[in-house]
Formats: sequence, C-alpha cells, structure tokens
Amino acid sequence: MANFDDRQPSVSLPAAAWRPAGAVYLAFCLAGLAAGLWPEAVFLSRDPAAGAPLPTLKTLAASQIAFGLLVWPLVVLARAQRGPRRRYWGGAVAEMIIYLVLAGPFYVAAAYLADAVATDVVRSAIYVACVWTLAVAAGAQLGSGKPGRVVVVLVLAALGLPAAHYVALEFITPESARLLGRLSPATFAWSASASRGPSWYPQPLWAAIVWPAAAAAGVFLFMLLPGRGRRAQAG
Repeated sequence: MANFDDRQPSVSLPAAAWRPAGAVYLAFCLAGLAAGLWPEAVFLSRDPAAGAPLPTLKTLAASQIAFGLLVWPLVVLARAQRGPRRRYWGGAVAEMIIYLVLAGPFYVAAAYLADAVATDVVRSAIYVACVWTLAVAAGAQLGSGKPGRVVVVLVLAALGLPAAHYVALEFITPESARLLGRLSPATFAWSASASRGPSWYPQPLWAAIVWPAAAAAGVFLFMLLPGRGRRAQAG
C-alpha cells in the first residue's frame, strides 16, 4: 500500500498558522475581498445592478478555491523535497482547518459588504471545505514520483471546468452550461455564496459532495498502486 505519510511533515495547529503558506493564503483572501470591493476592475458585467450588493463573499470564496487547487499543490511539492517527513494527513487537515478559521474576519467583512447573513457564510465555507478535500487528497499523492497527472487534474478543475462552462454558454445547450457550472468549483462557489440564499448548505448538494467523493476515489486508486508508492519512498 502506498504510504505518502512518511514524506510529509507533522505539524501542530499553531505551527500551521505561522507557516509561509498561511501568509500566502491570507494574501489570497485579501485579494479576493478587494476584487469584490471593486468588481468592475476585475470583470465586466452586462447587469447595471451587478454592484448592488457587492460580490465580496463570492470573490472571497473564489479566491479560497484558487488557493486550494493551484497553490496548495505547490506548497506540498516544496515540502516533500526537503526530505523524509511524517503524518501528512493529520498535518494537512489541521492546516486546512486553520485556514478556514483564519478566514473568519474576511468572511465577516465580506458578508457585511455583500448584505449576506450567517447562513450564506456557512454555505460558502462548506463548499470551500468540500473542494479543498480534493486538494488535500492530491497532496498525498504528489510524492508518487509522477506528480504531473495530479497537477493536471487540479488545473483542469480550477481552470478547465470554468472555461468549459463559458464555452457551453456560448456554443452548447443551456442545460450543458448549467451542469458544467455546477461542476466547476469557481462558478459554483460564486452561486453558492450568493447573498440571502435559501439554505445553509450548497444546493444542489451533489455539486458539493462530488469533490469529497472524487478525493476519496483518488486516494483509493492510489492505494491500489503499491509499486509506485514504494518507488516514491525509495526516492
């Protein structure tokens, strides 16, 4: 069985908060909040009322998704190159929990500016955590000796699915565009973080559950490849 735990660091909760990756994460949160404050500087909208309320909660969720899928893998790769480590899973899960806690003040500010309520914040955070399970599971496989495949999956989820959604809006059926929009972490984070939503959890719920399911499936498949796991550890 592949055991990447021996190549990753054991980290306490306070240590996770003070790592350099934590500073990068906070910078992403700040950038996301700023993008919501001045949305016209980031994207153009045909809706004249798009600025009321401000999309700060939406842009904050999108920035967290971008960090998890695009930056976290680079962090894991950098740490894996430093030598043998232990207990990846405990440290990675603890670090992601710390990141969600650190985002608390940003959520409060974003919700206030977006005229959102507590249920909107909970719904947004739940979806972010669901997508992050894919990033954590991918991190456990980045020491396999062939991390390119894992990185490709993350890039496709972060950038490929949103691009496919917008292509479908222009050239394919609305039903296809709607499906791709729900499968795309960036676009569904935007809709799931809308102000005054009807539920405290993302709807449809399957659009959130699909990411923990994909993460579990990826870990299971990697465990079926014991040869690669041993080669990764030997390297």
